[in-house]
Amino acid sequence: MKNNIITFYVLLLILHLAHIIEEVIGNAPFIASLYGGVTNFLLINIGLLILPLIILYLLYSQKRYALYFALIYGVIMFLDGLDHLWEGTAGIYSGSVMIIVATFVIVASWKEIRSKAAILSNKQTSSHKP
Repeated sequence: MKNNIITFYVLLLILHLAHIIEEVIGNAPFIASLYGGVTNFLLINIGLLILPLIILYLLYSQKRYALYFALIYGVIMFLDGLDHLWEGTAGIYSGSVMIIVATFVIVASWKEIRSKAAILSNKQTSSHKP
Protein backbone atom coordinates (compact mmCIF):
# COMPACT_ATOMS: atom_id res chain seq x y z
CA MET A 1 0.00 0.00 0.00
CA LYS A 2 1.41 3.37 -0.86
CA ASN A 3 2.21 5.63 2.06
CA ASN A 4 0.36 8.62 0.62
CA ILE A 5 -2.96 6.78 0.88
CA ILE A 6 -2.32 6.00 4.54
CA THR A 7 -1.10 9.55 5.23
CA PHE A 8 -4.18 11.14 3.65
CA TYR A 9 -6.43 8.57 5.31
CA VAL A 10 -5.00 9.32 8.79
CA LEU A 11 -5.40 13.04 8.11
CA LEU A 12 -9.01 12.43 7.10
CA LEU A 13 -9.62 10.51 10.33
CA ILE A 14 -8.19 13.39 12.36
CA LEU A 15 -10.35 15.85 10.42
CA HIS A 16 -13.38 13.65 11.02
CA LEU A 17 -12.75 13.85 14.75
CA ALA A 18 -12.21 17.63 14.53
CA HIS A 19 -15.42 17.85 12.52
CA ILE A 20 -17.38 16.12 15.27
CA ILE A 21 -15.90 18.49 17.85
CA GLU A 22 -16.72 21.51 15.67
CA GLU A 23 -20.31 20.33 15.32
CA VAL A 24 -20.66 20.00 19.10
CA ILE A 25 -18.97 23.34 19.88
CA GLY A 26 -20.95 25.06 17.12
CA ASN A 27 -24.16 23.57 18.51
CA ALA A 28 -25.25 22.14 15.15
CA PRO A 29 -29.06 22.17 15.02
CA PHE A 30 -29.34 18.57 13.87
CA ILE A 31 -27.69 17.26 17.06
CA ALA A 32 -30.83 17.91 19.11
CA SER A 33 -33.36 17.12 16.40
CA LEU A 34 -31.73 14.03 14.90
CA TYR A 35 -29.77 12.53 17.79
CA GLY A 36 -31.73 13.77 20.80
CA GLY A 37 -28.79 15.56 22.37
CA VAL A 38 -25.03 15.82 22.53
CA THR A 39 -24.49 12.62 24.52
CA ASN A 40 -26.24 10.45 21.96
CA PHE A 41 -24.49 12.28 19.13
CA LEU A 42 -21.06 11.68 20.67
CA LEU A 43 -21.75 8.03 21.50
CA ILE A 44 -22.96 7.28 17.98
CA ASN A 45 -20.14 9.19 16.28
CA ILE A 46 -17.39 7.71 18.43
CA GLY A 47 -18.89 4.32 17.62
CA LEU A 48 -18.87 5.20 13.94
CA LEU A 49 -15.19 6.18 14.17
CA ILE A 50 -14.36 2.58 15.00
CA LEU A 51 -15.10 1.48 11.41
CA PRO A 52 -12.57 3.87 9.82
CA LEU A 53 -10.00 2.75 12.42
CA ILE A 54 -10.57 -0.86 11.34
CA ILE A 55 -10.12 0.24 7.72
CA LEU A 56 -6.85 1.93 8.71
CA TYR A 57 -5.65 -1.34 10.23
CA LEU A 58 -6.59 -3.16 7.02
CA LEU A 59 -4.71 -0.57 4.96
CA TYR A 60 -1.61 -1.10 7.13
CA SER A 61 -2.09 -4.85 6.69
CA GLN A 62 -1.99 -4.34 2.91
CA LYS A 63 -5.42 -5.87 2.32
CA ARG A 64 -6.52 -5.03 -1.20
CA TYR A 65 -10.18 -4.72 -0.27
CA ALA A 66 -9.25 -2.02 2.27
CA LEU A 67 -8.73 0.31 -0.69
CA TYR A 68 -12.41 -0.01 -1.59
CA PHE A 69 -13.44 0.74 1.99
CA ALA A 70 -11.06 3.73 2.08
CA LEU A 71 -12.60 4.96 -1.18
CA ILE A 72 -16.12 4.66 0.26
CA TYR A 73 -15.08 6.42 3.48
CA GLY A 74 -13.53 9.21 1.40
CA VAL A 75 -16.74 9.64 -0.59
CA ILE A 76 -18.83 9.75 2.61
CA MET A 77 -16.56 12.38 4.18
CA PHE A 78 -16.54 14.38 0.93
CA LEU A 79 -20.35 14.41 0.88
CA ASP A 80 -20.53 15.25 4.59
CA GLY A 81 -18.25 18.25 4.09
CA LEU A 82 -20.21 19.30 1.02
CA ASP A 83 -23.46 19.10 2.98
CA HIS A 84 -22.08 21.45 5.64
CA LEU A 85 -20.95 23.90 2.99
CA TRP A 86 -24.34 23.77 1.31
CA GLU A 87 -26.32 24.15 4.53
CA GLY A 88 -23.91 26.57 6.21
CA THR A 89 -24.23 24.77 9.54
CA ALA A 90 -21.66 24.10 12.26
CA GLY A 91 -18.90 21.96 10.82
CA ILE A 92 -18.37 24.19 7.81
CA TYR A 93 -14.68 24.90 8.56
CA SER A 94 -13.52 21.34 9.10
CA GLY A 95 -15.95 20.25 6.39
CA SER A 96 -14.20 22.48 3.87
CA VAL A 97 -10.83 20.90 4.62
CA MET A 98 -12.43 17.45 4.72
CA ILE A 99 -13.57 17.91 1.12
CA ILE A 100 -9.99 18.55 0.02
CA VAL A 101 -8.42 15.70 1.98
CA ALA A 102 -11.24 13.30 1.08
CA THR A 103 -10.58 14.08 -2.58
CA PHE A 104 -6.95 13.04 -2.09
CA VAL A 105 -8.07 9.81 -0.38
CA ILE A 106 -10.52 9.07 -3.19
CA VAL A 107 -8.01 9.74 -5.97
CA ALA A 108 -5.13 7.89 -4.28
CA SER A 109 -7.34 4.89 -3.47
CA TRP A 110 -8.73 4.79 -7.00
CA LYS A 111 -5.27 4.98 -8.57
CA GLU A 112 -4.03 2.17 -6.34
CA ILE A 113 -7.09 0.03 -7.13
CA ARG A 114 -6.56 0.57 -10.86
CA SER A 115 -2.84 -0.14 -10.51
CA LYS A 116 -3.44 -3.41 -8.69
CA ALA A 117 -6.10 -4.38 -11.23
CA ALA A 118 -3.63 -3.77 -14.07
CA ILE A 119 -0.99 -5.87 -12.33
CA LEU A 120 -3.46 -8.71 -11.80
CA SER A 121 -4.59 -8.45 -15.41
CA ASN A 122 -1.00 -8.65 -16.65
CA LYS A 123 -0.31 -11.67 -14.45
CA GLN A 124 -3.39 -13.46 -15.77
CA THR A 125 -2.60 -12.79 -19.43
CA SER A 126 1.04 -13.78 -19.02
CA SER A 127 0.14 -17.00 -17.21
CA HIS A 128 -2.13 -18.06 -20.12
CA LYS A 129 0.61 -17.78 -22.73
CA PRO A 130 1.79 -21.16 -24.09
